[in-house]
Formats: sequence, C-alpha cells, structure tokens
Amino acid sequence: MANYTVSLETESGVKTTTDRFDSSIKTYNANIFCDSLAKERKIEYHANPRKPKKNLDPSILESLEDSSSPDTFHLAANGIYLFANEVNVVGSLMTVQMSDSENKLEGCANGGHLMAAIKEAHEEGSLAPSKRVPVTIYTGLTKKAKLDIVFGLNNNVEVNEDSHMNMAGKFDYIKENLANTPYHNEMVSYFQNDNGVQTILGIIQILKALMPNSKDFDLLDPAVPKMAYGNAQVIRKDFSDNDTRYKFISKSLPEILRFRDVIQSSVDGTIVRTPKIKKQVDGGIKPLALTKNKGKSPITNQFQYCQFDGNYPNYVLNNGALYPLLSAFRVFVDEKSIFDFDSAIACWSDIGDQLIAYVIFGCADHEEVRKFANADTTWINLFEKVNTWADKKGYVAREDSIL
Repeated sequence: MANYTVSLETESGVKTTTDRFDSSIKTYNANIFCDSLAKERKIEYHANPRKPKKNLDPSILESLEDSSSPDTFHLAANGIYLFANEVNVVGSLMTVQMSDSENKLEGCANGGHLMAAIKEAHEEGSLAPSKRVPVTIYTGLTKKAKLDIVFGLNNNVEVNEDSHMNMAGKFDYIKENLANTPYHNEMVSYFQNDNGVQTILGIIQILKALMPNSKDFDLLDPAVPKMAYGNAQVIRKDFSDNDTRYKFISKSLPEILRFRDVIQSSVDGTIVRTPKIKKQVDGGIKPLALTKNKGKSPITNQFQYCQFDGNYPNYVLNNGALYPLLSAFRVFVDEKSIFDFDSAIACWSDIGDQLIAYVIFGCADHEEVRKFANADTTWINLFEKVNTWADKKGYVAREDSIL
C-alpha cells in the first residue's frame, strides 16, 4: 500500500482551520475548479464505499454544463468531502496526499455522485470551464471519527425542489397524461429517490423545447427557446409561472416522448450510414454530441416506446444536442399546442440522418457541446431545416397560438 497525491486548482486560495478541541485535526476549505478535479482519476472511496450510481441525476449534469453569469453552481452544490493525511498549499494549487490502503479510510467521504457527474461532463466535453465546487478536506482524524463523520454526512440530505413540487401536486396533470403509457408513474422519477428512467426535469425541458411561440416563423426575429437546455432553476421557475402553457403542450406528451425515443434509437443507424462519423467511431473517437447509452435492460432503458429485443443502442444524443434538434419539430405543433406525430415521423424518415449529422458536426465545430447548445444559430438553423421540409411537402404551418 502507498500514498498517492492529487493536485487541485483553487479559485482563490485555501482557508485552513485548526480544530479548537484537537490541534492535530485540520480542515481545509476551497472552491476547486471542476475541470481540475475531473482530471484526477485516482481518488478512492474507502471512506465511504458506496460507488456512485450509474444513472446520475441529469439536473446535476445540466447545471455543470450551464454557463450562466454570474455562475452560482458552487453556491448550490453540497460539495465534496475528502479524508487525507497531508495537504500542501502553494499559491492557488493544493496538493493532497491520501493513502490507497482500505483500512486507512482515506479518499472521498461524501459527494461521490457529484464527483462522478463532474467527470462524466468532462468526458463528454460539456463541462463549463467556469464551474467550481466547494471541497472540504480533513486531516488528523481517527478511524472512528471518520466513520462518525461519514455517517453524519450521509444522513444530512436536503429534499430537492422537484420533490417539493411533486408533493404540492404540480405534476398531477403530467401524471394523468402519461397514466396509460410506457411512462406511467413507476417509470418517471418525480421524487429524488424514485427509480424511474425518465426524470420530471427532463420532461419539463422537452415540453419547453416544443412549446409553440408566436415568433417561431418570424424571419427577422425568430424564437430561440434555449431555456429548454439552460439553468435547471430557471426552467423550473418557468414551469411554475406558466402553468396553462405547460398544461396545453403536455396533452401531447405521450406522442412527444414517443418521437424523442424514435430520434434516440436512430443514432446508431445514422453513424453506420454516415462515413465520416462511422470512421471516427470505428477509430475509437466518440463525437462530442454523443453519449453511450446506459439503459441495457427493459427496466433501465430510457426509451420505453422503442422495443429492441435486447439489442439496445450503443450511442444516443446528449441533451445539449438533443434539445435543439427536438425543438425544431415544433413546426408540427399547432395553435392549440397539439403535436402532429405522423408529420414529424414523415419528416424524420426523410431527413433524420441529415439532422443528426448536423448536430454531431456542429458540436465538433464549436469544440464544446455547451457552446453549440448556447448558440442562437443552432436552434434557428435546425428549425429552418425542418420548416423547409414542411414547406416542400405542403404542410400548413400553424396560425398564431391561442395562448
């Protein structure tokens, strides 16, 4: 067994505190840049041997991708706690030494899911460079003290906002619309500890992406519904403030989710049919727009409308690529917010490969998924591609929305 070290870049130095009752115990607090933490692959979980779950909370990933100004992620994050045997600080760099011996109980004491989300966002190329996360490091603790602290940290869980909204009945009409579909209550995560494969936040974002806007067909000042991919708190507030609009569009939620599932289940086929993308994937290069599909069973599969007979997709679009693409199909949402599934499918059958290729190459050109999703041109160009198809086929665009 040996010690290993990790190097963490702080935002503005480190606050060091000596315990008032035991001078051998020291606490180090700092805001650490997330990309610095993401590059450290070694950190053990001996202090808290619960491996992060595979299906991470999408709201954490979306918050890491968000680049709102001012950036407040570090104020909302519960933080990461580490046990170490030595900490050295030189300027803005903090070097942390930990033991890889299990019986030393050093490494991550709490915040493993947050750390996993940071690493996943970094691997996907969607981690906003401005993100910082509060990190607390303890040295000089006995083994018993470490166990006590881990127990205390794991029992200090705040109820998230979606759970509060669920208890208040804010999602009841969504549940009613999905009651007799593959996305019934057991398949949607309304409370923070639910096991559903589809999160309620994701549903709200999808509804926002397809919600009709009076400026959708305005050539000079077109609508750009980027909020569908933006800050999670902002869209939750939008959901609370615009109850009537969400109620209207949610009536088409079964058809919308079915169409979303068709899009995601098409990605592997597009890769095969697009030589430039296929060459990258075959060479071990995963395009930024793609993420590996994690649902490999009927229970964990997030595409409940699609049947795969065990042959689940290898790749799907991540949210930064999916939401602008999905939003383009609000061309087929009428003035009463009803989604025309059949027309959307006809369009997808004709130009689906072209649209998927557009977002894959677009993310690569922007060098970050976040930058691609935050560009007005992304949303406008995708909408225009679908609208051009609709015009050629004689599809009649909606009149002004009744809302």
